[in-house]
Amino acid sequence: MARTVLQWVTALLAKIDAQAAYAVPYEQRYRNEYTLPFLIREYAEVYGVGAVNGLMGIQPPRAGTAAVVVDAFVERLNVKGAQSDDSAAVKLVEDAWQDNDLDVMHREAHRESMIKRTAFAQVSRSADGSRAIVGIDAAEQVAVHRMPGPPYDVDAALKVWTDEWTGRRRARLWLPGVDYDLTETGILARDPEGGPLSTWMVVGDPRPTGLPGVPVVEFPAQARLLVDPVSEIEPIVTHVDIVDLIEGLMVFAGHFGAVPIRYGTGL
Repeated sequence: MARTVLQWVTALLAKIDAQAAYAVPYEQRYRNEYTLPFLIREYAEVYGVGAVNGLMGIQPPRAGTAAVVVDAFVERLNVKGAQSDDSAAVKLVEDAWQDNDLDVMHREAHRESMIKRTAFAQVSRSADGSRAIVGIDAAEQVAVHRMPGPPYDVDAALKVWTDEWTGRRRARLWLPGVDYDLTETGILARDPEGGPLSTWMVVGDPRPTGLPGVPVVEFPAQARLLVDPVSEIEPIVTHVDIVDLIEGLMVFAGHFGAVPIRYGTGL
């Protein structure tokens, strides 16, 4: 049974929420914003609360090991170009590549995928229809659905963002041959196609794309066929935390072991 537009939105929003929740601990470690709870407690006890909230010169260490590992991979992932017997097609691809700064942005697709286990690229036409616009998107904003059987193509995709003027969430749904723009109303209403109640509604008319498929590509960090993609940080997260722990303990050792502590008895 075919899904309605709003049913696709509901299903893909759930995937976006799951992707965003998965990415949180690895994004924190990549940004070097995660501090071990053990070190927070110990530093607060030894050096006072000011050492934890940033009011003192000394804070619990965050070595940034996760970013070093991910960036080392990203620096070595290079797309060399396109090849074809059709020179005109090669020229079109190369022009689009340069026009969209993909010589730089393709690295961001790799980086996002390695941190959050997946990333996306979507293609649209410019306002005047003269050229292709390629955007790189993060797992917190985009999700796709694939055909369960061969050729396993993407048959639906959704991107969500917040309108800077209204503060409401907006979305675009891609289905084969057609795009839909949507907005979140905050009010449950009936699905005009007969699906469950939804707070989303279609804005304007659907736009035919003239394309047989969905112009969205996923970059999953998937090492095994039947195993879900994982962040490159997930297998090393314990080692990343151990580096921070060792550095924190070394500060304690330097403070208590290297600084003479004198005391008197019998007073």
